[in-house]
Amino acid sequence: MIAFAGQFERGPQERIPSREEVLEIISKLIEGDEIEHVREKYDDSGLYLFEVKIDDPETGESVHYEYRRKGTYPEGATAETVIDIVFYEGDMPVGGHNVADFNSSTGEWKIVE
Repeated sequence: MIAFAGQFERGPQERIPSREEVLEIISKLIEGDEIEHVREKYDDSGLYLFEVKIDDPETGESVHYEYRRKGTYPEGATAETVIDIVFYEGDMPVGGHNVADFNSSTGEWKIVE
């Protein structure tokens, strides 16, 4: 694993999205549903983990949107800055996928859903 440690670290020119930018993208993905904030984590560089949930009106189950900034943190490591969707049945995650990627060079998000 040591051989891969550098791939999760940011370069000096990489831009980091603000909490407001992350929330704006998540709000576009959710399209007006009421969201509940689950957790936010910060380090010296800013927001690195942001999770919200909505209740799916059709199933009554939770759907979480999770932003993770590229890097290594106490909660794990990620090679890219992304937003994922995670589907839950009760308290158990049962699936999910990537819905948005951040280009840290240009500062732009790409919706992949």
